Amino acid sequence: SIDGSYVLPDKLRSTAVAGLPTVACNDRRVARVLRHVLLDLTMRATCASAARVARLERAYFSKLFRSVMCVSFTEWNASVRIAEAKRLLRDIDLSITAVSASVGYDDVTTFERVFKRVEGVCPREHRRRVALRAAGQTPNAESATPNAETGRASGY
Repeated sequence: SIDGSYVLPDKLRSTAVAGLPTVACNDRRVARVLRHVLLDLTMRATCASAARVARLERAYFSKLFRSVMCVSFTEWNASVRIAEAKRLLRDIDLSITAVSASVGYDDVTTFERVFKRVEGVCPREHRRRVALRAAGQTPNAESATPNAETGRASGY
């Protein structure tokens, strides 16, 4: 289930009920958008489409969302999708392309760029680090450094 609590300010906690996200928010229009986005992460919402769901003009919605959530809609939307992508990378053996599509990115290059901007590492490196932690090893820079002879990173 997706609970969204990792991207909401403390005063706006979300909880999952029966597997569906229920978003507590002090503005019903923003709450409607949060629910709409969280219910189907395969459809990547734009600020304009979110504004239509809220039944507001795009510019006003953008200002309202930022004032309620303390982050822009675009930043929130990316962080929700990347959080779900991290869960998929950790829990399910899907290709990066399949994970990308599962969180609403048709273009894997865009997904990788956004993932790296949000997390600081690419999806493949994130998956590798999670696997190392699960195996009881500590990921470090040395294990990701290519071997001069083979051109491959050690630890493979």
